[in-house]
Amino acid sequence: EARLCRIDFHPNGKYLATTSFDTTFRLWDVQQSQQMLLLQDSGHARPTSGLAFHTDGSLIFVADYASTLRAWDLRSGKAIAWGSAGTHHAGRILTVQCHPTNGRHVVTAGDDGTIQLWDLRKQQQQQRTSSSHHHTKPNNNNNNHKNNSAILSIPAHNRLIPQIRFHNGGECLASCSFDGTIKLWSTRNWKCYNTLYAHEGKVMDVDFITARASTNSNDNDDDNTNNNKSQEQVGVVSCGFDKTLKLWK
Repeated sequence: EARLCRIDFHPNGKYLATTSFDTTFRLWDVQQSQQMLLLQDSGHARPTSGLAFHTDGSLIFVADYASTLRAWDLRSGKAIAWGSAGTHHAGRILTVQCHPTNGRHVVTAGDDGTIQLWDLRKQQQQQRTSSSHHHTKPNNNNNNHKNNSAILSIPAHNRLIPQIRFHNGGECLASCSFDGTIKLWSTRNWKCYNTLYAHEGKVMDVDFITARASTNSNDNDDDNTNNNKSQEQVGVVSCGFDKTLKLWK
């Protein structure tokens, strides 16, 4: 009966995951309104917060207020090797997002105003290497922390980041912050290419809006042929403590 933190839909739309102040995360069947999976001994000692499904639906990434990020295999219900993000994030991890197209990048953000980039393939490779040397080499905690580090740390905002979102195509990432700004990042070089001074005070959430606008053009007057062209229009929507909802084009 503890407070819920986040929800996220499985890519197939049939399931819903939740995180909570009771330190668990749960998987629900939407159509049956039934709980399918409850992980109480999930290795999270503090409230679970951000969560995100992998694009193929086989994994779920769960973060918590102790700055820990874990990945779970939903086919087996077991955790796969993943490190603590505490070596980078100074404070709670509040949000997790998976890249929608490349299948290997995971980003986290939270209290410290940074965005951390993780590489799933690198983590899996290190898991295999660690398993092969488990019985032949002594455990070195310093090396483990180094191996389980994010591949990039971006000093994104001056204050807490409550939400980050990928555009559906994966070419850009939006972040919002209690510093009153929204920033747009290119995922090619992870550089900020636009800053929106969005709200008076804390920005609580941000997301992309994508719409297709069709236009008709007559390129051949003799045949009187209409060619339908579709243009993608991308906008950003945000909300904040100033009680406003804003659309940016």
